[in-house]
Parts: sequence; C-alpha cells; structure tokens
Amino acid sequence: MAVSSSVWFFAGGAVMGFGWGACFLGGFRAVSALASPTRRGELLAALYVVAYLAMSVPSVVAGFASASLGLRTTAIVFFAAVGGLALAGLAALLGDNVVAG
Repeated sequence: MAVSSSVWFFAGGAVMGFGWGACFLGGFRAVSALASPTRRGELLAALYVVAYLAMSVPSVVAGFASASLGLRTTAIVFFAAVGGLALAGLAALLGDNVVAG
C-alpha cells in the first residue's frame, strides 16, 4: 500500500507466505512431539484453531478500522504492528538461543 509497484506487493506477499509457512511448520513439529499418538489429533486440531484465529481476527479488526482510518493508514499500521511482533519474536528466539547455548 505504501508503494505503487505491484512487484513489491507480490514480493512482500511471498515473503510473508514463506514466513507464515515456516512458523506453522515449526509449531506443528513442536506440538506434535508433545502429545502421545492417541491424543495427537486433538492437539493438532487446537493448533489449527489457534492458527486460523491468529490469521482471521487481526484481519477482521483491520477491516473495521479501515472504515474510520482509511485503507492506506490501516494497512500501514497493520503491517508495522505485524513486523514489530515478528521482530520481537525473533529477538526472543535469539535471546533463548544465546542463553541456552
């Protein structure tokens, strides 16, 4: 939204898609190792519910916010918030690795 090039739009979408896929795969691996084979389906179903809520709730909130803030402002704030959360998660992950290592 902040750039007029469709190339940047699709490149950003691809980067975000790879990031989401990697996070989901990592979560899937970590969670599936926690449960016994007889309970694994329940745990993975809960993971799917949380993942879909994590994708949909912020998007719905951004949709409502766009009515008062405008689409461009809402998109910039939304992407800045998502980027900030991603950086905070990365910092926490790197901090855990430094402490554990």
